[in-house]
This record gives sequence, structure tokens and C-alpha cells, in this order.
Amino acid sequence: MEVPAVLNPSAINEEIVALAKQAGFMEVDKQHVQEVLASHEQDVSEEELIQMQEERVRTDAEHESERPEGEAIRGMETKCLQELLAMTDGAAMLAERYDVNFERARLFGGGLEDVSRAYRKLYTRRTREARLSDITSFLKPSPSTAAAEEARQSSSTMADMQIRRQCLLQVEPYDPATVTASDSSALSAFHWGY
Repeated sequence: MEVPAVLNPSAINEEIVALAKQAGFMEVDKQHVQEVLASHEQDVSEEELIQMQEERVRTDAEHESERPEGEAIRGMETKCLQELLAMTDGAAMLAERYDVNFERARLFGGGLEDVSRAYRKLYTRRTREARLSDITSFLKPSPSTAAAEEARQSSSTMADMQIRRQCLLQVEPYDPATVTASDSSALSAFHWGY
């Protein structure tokens, strides 16, 4: 009895390879397809799931570092980000609360956290920038205060210069013949730092 072409594994594998190449996965061949299909017949252990999850996180991190920041999530409002992150946190909490398999719920929550990391970074950056702009708006001097400060600095500089000039005019020129013994010991102590 001959198997219809629709159910023929070889024909199905060739169709999968053709679709993969059409989608841009040029490295896929018949052997890859057979390996993947065979792997789905086996039960996956929790350790293998954890390894697969870690590998996915690494590749996601590599892809994330390759694209410019905010490219895929441009234009999302902060309020929308907050709602999205609240939903992912809520889904993780529901899984932990109602799933009897704690490890599976933990993996689910970790996966959600990994997937939403880019949105969480964007939300954190935006809220931090908003808080900083609020704080710095209080630190900026108003135009009237800036002008008054500048006038105060220029007037104090002028006053300092006048005082220095008067002090210089009052100092007598140095005459070594008029220096007494006590003056000379004071000068040497000053010179040597005593």
C-alpha cells in the first residue's frame, strides 16, 4: 500500500525545507528538518528546558545589543509601558499562585521577565528622565535671579580690586638696611615654614 503524497514524510520534509528557504532561512536542509522532527518525539527534561531558556536569553541579548536602542519600541507612551509591565507581572503572579508545578511557574515568570526586559529598561529610563527634569526645573535660576547674581559678582570683583589696590599703595618699599633682627627671624621663620 502506497502512502499518499500528502502524508509522505519525505515530501513533507521537502515542503518544510522549501518554506524555510522562502522565509529566508537558507541554511535549513532536509537533515535539519529530520533532526528537529525527531527531537519533538522525545520528552524534554526540565534541565534541557532550562538550558534552552538560557540559550534563548543569550541569543536575545545578542540581538538586542545589535539593534539601536528603542528601534523596535519607538513611540510607545510611558502610560502604555506601565500597563504592559503590570500585565506581565500579573501573569507571572497568576502562574505562581495557581500552577501546582512551582518550577514551571518560575520558568514562565522568568521568561516573561526576559521578554519584557527592553520595555522595562525603556520605562525606567523615561521615569528617571521625567523625575530629573522635574528636579532640575527647580534648580534653574530665573532670568531676574541670574541677572542679579551676575551684577553682584561683578560689583564684588570691582570692590575686591579696589581693596587690593589700596593695600598695595599702603605697603612701603623693602629696604634691607631698615630690617631689624626680630624682623629677619620672622622672615626666615616664614620662609622655612616654622
